[in-house]
Amino acid sequence: MWKVSFKRDYFLLILLVLLCLFLFVFKLGEPSLWNMDEPIYGEVAKEILKLGDWITLHFNYQEWFDKPPLYIWLTALTFKAFGWNEFTTRIWSSLFGIGGVVVVYFLGKSIFDKKTGFFSALILATSLQYIIQSRLALLDVPLSFFISLSILFFYLGYKTYEKRWYYLLSFIFMALATLTKGPIGVLLPGLIIGLYLLLTANTGELKRMMLFRGILIYLAIASPWYVIELMRHGHTFMDSFFFQRTVARFLTPFEGHTGPPYYYLVVLLFGFFPWSSFLPYALVRFFKKGWKDGERKKILLILIWFGV
Repeated sequence: MWKVSFKRDYFLLILLVLLCLFLFVFKLGEPSLWNMDEPIYGEVAKEILKLGDWITLHFNYQEWFDKPPLYIWLTALTFKAFGWNEFTTRIWSSLFGIGGVVVVYFLGKSIFDKKTGFFSALILATSLQYIIQSRLALLDVPLSFFISLSILFFYLGYKTYEKRWYYLLSFIFMALATLTKGPIGVLLPGLIIGLYLLLTANTGELKRMMLFRGILIYLAIASPWYVIELMRHGHTFMDSFFFQRTVARFLTPFEGHTGPPYYYLVVLLFGFFPWSSFLPYALVRFFKKGWKDGERKKILLILIWFGV
């Protein structure tokens, strides 16, 4: 049955995209910008058009160093073309949300098979937190989209010996992730890939990854904005963006973002509702059944990604 139902990629992708359009885009502009960051990003995008400065971002006409510019640039271009409203403020997050579902489909298909890819994408698209995040003008879904693409192209390069140029695409999407939410855009995928190669005793793969070329491509895309801002604003930019908004977030509670040790377990249970209700059964089945030797490396990549 699955051979017939899952024969064509485009049919499955159309189903997923139509579902996402309904869940992520339908009545997108009706609720007000209720999350505290949404109106900030919207205002910063508006001030790009008012001031004509596409490099240094501004909020309330003061220099604003909280976030990199990629998502803000896209929003400003949308405002210029279609005007400012709740819908145009949020639409890019919804589009990245749809893109993320498509990427998960191809990840599941590449690592396992079409059936796994389809149901993985379906679960993501219908999970409560992903739906909410894809309907808000926030940076988390765009960041996860670019990181997922980076991991996808790493894996394609890893498993397809004659197509190592996929690795260079992985570096490109790390760069775009860095322009979306800062150094986390390269640290997360870099850590996932590094741990995977280390734990599979395959660090020799680094030679195939064309690291030197990849790093040059990454820097060519990701670094110009940071370099220009450092040249323009020096210590002010360094202190505000890198130390207060990046390093401090890892070391201290920031903007009231605190919680008990089990915080992420609660987020997992509620965020992936209704599918989290199947998690206990899935874990019992997994540990009972174990994994086959041929699946060990595949499952390890997923576990490392989840853990990181």
